[in-house]
Amino acid sequence: MNCYGETVLYWKIKELEETAWSGVLSFQKNGENTGRVLFSGGHISWAEGSGQKDNLFKALVEIAQIGKEDLLFAESVFQEKKGKSDFVGILEEYGLVPFWTLRECLRIHINSALMTLLGDETLEFIDNPQLKISASKHVFTLEELVSARTLAEVKSFNFLSIPGLEFVEVRTHNDGTVMRWPDTTNTDSKIDDFWSFEKRFRSKLEDHLDFPKMHSYHFGHAVYLHIPIPDFYRSSLFIRISPSVSFEEAAALSVDYSTLIVMQISNTVIPMKSVTEGAP
Repeated sequence: MNCYGETVLYWKIKELEETAWSGVLSFQKNGENTGRVLFSGGHISWAEGSGQKDNLFKALVEIAQIGKEDLLFAESVFQEKKGKSDFVGILEEYGLVPFWTLRECLRIHINSALMTLLGDETLEFIDNPQLKISASKHVFTLEELVSARTLAEVKSFNFLSIPGLEFVEVRTHNDGTVMRWPDTTNTDSKIDDFWSFEKRFRSKLEDHLDFPKMHSYHFGHAVYLHIPIPDFYRSSLFIRISPSVSFEEAAALSVDYSTLIVMQISNTVIPMKSVTEGAP
């Protein structure tokens, strides 16, 4: 479901994504600037819109629980560098917010900006490819943002609420990150099989048709859910649940809140490989 609505502006952003465009898409109303969307190789790296409901600072406080002193420190460094580094880059450089948590905070901010901008069809837009953007590791696909959740939804969700939850594993194609909950070195051979299948076929499928939002595998001892996440890192979420619980409820929560599960898992366990090491 497209939460932005299929407006002219939505299809304009879709076009810029599909053509791997880089630059700034500026929005105006009655001659006044009302927002902008920054692109790097077709991926969205930042967006802001006048009057957006949720923003990065609010998300950092409420989701990342970053303290006022850390925010003031990051702001002071940002001012000192005078445009040589962006605010998000400073948060990353000084390790003030965990990687996947920072990503979710940015997703909240960008989603709120796009909801504001794309919700007003009276806005004029101007694309400027001359303004090149140096993006951080946090760039987003439009499909990933379409499924974003509001700040209130993020705050209220807990992956432990998934019925019959037994095991969770996160893997990324682009840099080999692996995270498991419970935090154990024991792997599940079934997940290795599902992963091998996806590595063989995902790249072929995603170029020609919509990749399934979820695969389910039913065995006598457990049900496995495999959710490919349409993010920049081509992440995959694997969940094992008890066969005795409601499959429908567990599947719906796993698909709808997949990125939040990744964020919460990353804050619960020590990754076997960090996404910040060797990321593209």
